[in-house]
Amino acid sequence: MKKLSKGFTLIELLVVIAIIGILASMIIVSLGDARQKAKEANLKAIFTQARTQGEIFYSDNNDSYFGYCGSPKIAQWQSDVAQLGVIVGGDCAHADQSWAADAQMLDGTWWCVDSTGFFGQSDPSGNHVSPVLPVVTVCDQL
Repeated sequence: MKKLSKGFTLIELLVVIAIIGILASMIIVSLGDARQKAKEANLKAIFTQARTQGEIFYSDNNDSYFGYCGSPKIAQWQSDVAQLGVIVGGDCAHADQSWAADAQMLDGTWWCVDSTGFFGQSDPSGNHVSPVLPVVTVCDQL
């Protein structure tokens, strides 16, 4: 007499559940990296927009950046950056012929954009060094 078994053994079910759990954890980790990269890309777009708005402000205000940091455009920029949930704090400074804005991220890095066209991260000593310009940027003066 043959014994017919229908269904799965407990060991087989546990193995399948373990495999599914491992695959799910790998997917969750990769999604976290993708979310962080998306936030960084969005942050770069927001900073680029601030630089463009700065040039519009400059041309609309008799070739002067004075007052840009108090403008509604910077208030919107600060709001957009804060909504990303990656900012700790930031600052904006303006003068007649220059302006700069920066933001500190949760990971401790600082990102800066200024009227020279610079956009980038700070070095470990806290200075904002442009990869393009051989001189110190306005960002260093914040």
